[in-house]
Amino acid sequence: MYKAYVLIKVVPHAEDNILRELSKVPAITEAHKLFGVYDLIVEIERKGMREIMESVSRIRSLEGVLDTITNLVADYEMGVHGGPI
Repeated sequence: MYKAYVLIKVVPHAEDNILRELSKVPAITEAHKLFGVYDLIVEIERKGMREIMESVSRIRSLEGVLDTITNLVADYEMGVHGGPI
């Protein structure tokens, strides 16, 4: 398993609309609004890196998304037991 956190910057006042759209992305296990430089954060969990990349591409293609930063989790055991080390 692979896990990533994606920070998302959106156009002003679009957070709720984009959160609704994000709820349609099966790879997203959590999504939250933030105060700070980025407006939203989502957690993605998938079996393969290609699926992570496809999910991030889908997020980036949403209308109103201005910028993203994807952070791949380093201390997550990849493919052996499917959970944290």
